[in-house]
Amino acid sequence: MGRIHAACRCVLLLIMPLFLAACSGPGKRPEAEKQEITFTPQMFEDQTFSYFQDTQVNGGEPVTVTMWVNEDWEDCYRYFLEEYKKYRPNVDVRLVIYPWKSYWIKLRLALSGGNGPDIFHMHNSVFEEYQGDMEPLPEEIFGADGFGTYFDQPGDLKNSEELYSVSMGCCTGGIFYNQRLWREAGLTRADIPATWEELRAVAKKLTKYDAGGAILVDGFNFNTEAQNLLFAMQAQKGIPLFAENGAVTNLFNPETKECAEFLRGLYSSDRVCRIHEAPARELFGEEHAAMVYGWSWLANDLALNYPTVEYGFFRNPTWDGEVPPAYDYNNYEMSFAVNRKSGEAQKEAALDMLLFYLSNDDVLLQVANQAQIVPGKYSLVESRADELSEVIRVQTGYIDRTALKGAIPEAVYSYLRPLVNTDLFEEKYHLDDLLETADEELRKILAQYDYVSTLPYYPHYDEFKTE
Repeated sequence: MGRIHAACRCVLLLIMPLFLAACSGPGKRPEAEKQEITFTPQMFEDQTFSYFQDTQVNGGEPVTVTMWVNEDWEDCYRYFLEEYKKYRPNVDVRLVIYPWKSYWIKLRLALSGGNGPDIFHMHNSVFEEYQGDMEPLPEEIFGADGFGTYFDQPGDLKNSEELYSVSMGCCTGGIFYNQRLWREAGLTRADIPATWEELRAVAKKLTKYDAGGAILVDGFNFNTEAQNLLFAMQAQKGIPLFAENGAVTNLFNPETKECAEFLRGLYSSDRVCRIHEAPARELFGEEHAAMVYGWSWLANDLALNYPTVEYGFFRNPTWDGEVPPAYDYNNYEMSFAVNRKSGEAQKEAALDMLLFYLSNDDVLLQVANQAQIVPGKYSLVESRADELSEVIRVQTGYIDRTALKGAIPEAVYSYLRPLVNTDLFEEKYHLDDLLETADEELRKILAQYDYVSTLPYYPHYDEFKTE
């Protein structure tokens, strides 16, 4: 992640037919106004925005586009549109905000009915469902030799035949710790654990009990996150979550059993956590847990619901203190998409908006901090790190050693949640039986889907045990 690509070639091209095509009807330019535009990948670094000052959209004539986003991204999009309006006063953007759950329902109905928005926020978990509704992005601008010159992109996007949306950056898991409780236990930053055994020892020091021996403060908790934590520990041992390119889960093996035994031990023999309690994020926010495993979005939850908690963040420990095949898995946030059925003038404006969205560093920094993602733009990670949150800054040090699983079918998670978050910690269940049964059942579930694992795209996949 922390590297700058070599100086890039300039690309001279006609900005796609849909940017310049002649069309009749409102908001469409006549054939005579076609023009050649010089596009260079360096535009993504040019903070003078000379391209947007020197060129026009829709020949400078008014054009209206509709844009739908979910409320989690409202602040980012409103800021982006304010900045964009400075350079495109003729583009009227009608922004519509919906809550996360209803957003996807309303979007599906609108697109199916042929009256969907010109622009809509996208997420990789539902990408395949909406792919047929999205306009392919011009490769010359948003592909490897343009946008890709300055931005890191996940393997599934890099290797797709057509590009419909791009990654804005990604995030992963790590350990949040309460700094006040840390100090009270006599711990300093020098005590940040490098191995899971060291974390176990620190958790024992942080755990508080009442006079009867009941836990008051968990030293380390992972309630509702046990599944992700187990996957991370498994990946560190070089065991991929999926075998046969995603057709089969890979849980029934000695390495994964060892991971599960470690987690079970934290609950049973070590007594540093309460499994049948509130979610880890709530315990941490209420200062009833000193350390929790969580993904970077937890920082937003803390800021919103528990703003007085003084916390820090560190990378996952490993089994031996060395660099593992992967510290954890990751996921990425996608840019907005363009409606394939929109008019040509609306598509032209939408693609111009996307170009500005990816070119404006202030917008990208706001997106990164709001979504708690390591920005995909190399230069921001290197030159403007002090404007990123602590959680993001820590993750920049190891995000390139995390792997992407892909958009796993929700049915897989529905099956695993009770098993990994509850049954795994019941001594009456043998781990061999739980893990073997899980693989058998998930094989049946996965057979109903066309899921393909994206793990083989991970640059260090050759360090995994795949045979």
